[in-house]
Order: sequence, then C-alpha cells, then structure tokens
Amino acid sequence: MGTIYERAFLRLAASGASDSTEGLFKVPHETRPSPICVPFLSPDDGPHGSFYIQVAYNGTNPTCGPLVERAWVFQESELARRTVVFGKGSLSWVCRESDYTERFCEPHEWGRKWQRRPHDWTSKLDNYMY
Repeated sequence: MGTIYERAFLRLAASGASDSTEGLFKVPHETRPSPICVPFLSPDDGPHGSFYIQVAYNGTNPTCGPLVERAWVFQESELARRTVVFGKGSLSWVCRESDYTERFCEPHEWGRKWQRRPHDWTSKLDNYMY
C-alpha cells in the first residue's frame, strides 16, 4: 500500500465526514457565516464605496475528525505526497513541505485566505500512542 500512496498524484480526505456514509463536499453556507456588504459613507461627501465584514468563524480544524484517529488514515496521510482535506468548515491542502488551511475573508479583502502552517508529523504521534 505504501507504494500506491507514495506514487499517487493526489489523495482526497473526507475529514469532515462523521462516517463512511457521508461524502466529501459540504454546503459552504451551512457551516460558515456569510459576509455582509456595508456601505462606506463619509459625513462630508457621502458614499465612497463599500467593504465586507464577516463574523469570526470558530470552526474545527479541517484536518481533524473521526477518521483521522484511525491508524490506516495516519499511514495514508504520511505516505501521500499531497492531500486535499475536505473538513466540516473549510478546505486544506497538505503536502510534505507544509499545510495550507482555508480561512475566511478579512474585513479588508474579499475571498479566501490561505495560511501557511509548518508540517510536523511527530505531533501526530500522540493520537496513536498509549
């Protein structure tokens, strides 16, 4: 199995699923608050455009979930060169160099923000050791 995962171009992980009956994709508006368009008004000369604000999202880590606690999933995740993780509230990209997690828009930007996290496989060992 190691050869299969190591040679695979991409691994898809359904980390947001609670069991094998659920799929990869979650409807975004069910798990994330929608941004709100707020007009920017100047007291002197009226409207100057608008900006978007969004309630802070405190979702779960997209790389965590019931399946991640299984040893075979750990094996897959460490052997695969790159993985797209479909979490409950966001999407993540994981490769051997680093992890990138989708975050939500900041008040000054519209769209998705990717945040780099250093890869450390030794921190995952605590989940499997007694």
